Amino acid sequence: MRRPSDPGARVTAPPQPEPHRRKTQPKAAPGRQERVHATSLPAVVVEDQGPPTIPPPVVVDLEDRIAERDRAERRRFWRRVGLGTGGAAAAMGLAWGAFFSPLFELDAERVSVVAEPGRIEVDLAAVADLAGERVGTPLTRLNTGALRDELEEIPTVLDASVHRAWPTGLEIALTPRTPVAAVPVDGGVELFDGEGVDLGLVPELPEGVPLAQVPLDGGTAGILADIATIMGMLPEELLGQISTVAAVSQDAIEFTLHTGQLVRWGGNSDNELKVAVLATLLLEVEASLYDVASPRTPVTS
Repeated sequence: MRRPSDPGARVTAPPQPEPHRRKTQPKAAPGRQERVHATSLPAVVVEDQGPPTIPPPVVVDLEDRIAERDRAERRRFWRRVGLGTGGAAAAMGLAWGAFFSPLFELDAERVSVVAEPGRIEVDLAAVADLAGERVGTPLTRLNTGALRDELEEIPTVLDASVHRAWPTGLEIALTPRTPVAAVPVDGGVELFDGEGVDLGLVPELPEGVPLAQVPLDGGTAGILADIATIMGMLPEELLGQISTVAAVSQDAIEFTLHTGQLVRWGGNSDNELKVAVLATLLLEVEASLYDVASPRTPVTS
């Protein structure tokens, strides 16, 4: 039952719900295009193709693969063997050509021998014999050092040099020994150089070589060695003035000049000083005897 309203009360109506208003987009300005956003995309139709197809597995025969690999390895091996064999054969061919080919064999007609001029001649016959033993030997196998040593064993040869003259020749140069004393013997004279080397017998005394007069006994070799040493130290000009050398012992050596003057040398000592003193005396003092056995106190008469 409603209570009677109070005549003095204010009656208010209940609130009514606000009608829904649509939101409107602001109008685009003149000359400006309105951007429209798509609200939906076309549907993508997927056709059902069934379950995916799986390719069949590849089956590899390991034995075939291993066999193929072995065959490849063998091919590579034989290729290497072929290359190595070919290279070795080529090297052997070159070696044979260099060391055994007749293209480089020593020709007797192409052996040249040159000897320096001296007081004696080199024994060329002995040189020819030694060179002839090498004829037909390829130059690549010819031992020039051994030939040089054999040439220097010839008594008249002081020094020798040997050079190949390609392809088949040889050049030999010789320096002869210089005789400084000659000893009279049956059939001629025996020559000796400054080292006391016996240069052999010659029928005549070479020009410029003094004749040595020494006793033929146990001391002959020592005396001849000392004479050879002394003569070998004399200047060429002074040596050419000596006609004979005489000695009764190793401490009593003297020589006679072509002018007849006598020089008493003494023993094989102080030779350089004696040479200098004698050269000065011959220039400054006219005498028949020059005694330089004691070179610091020389005597002339």
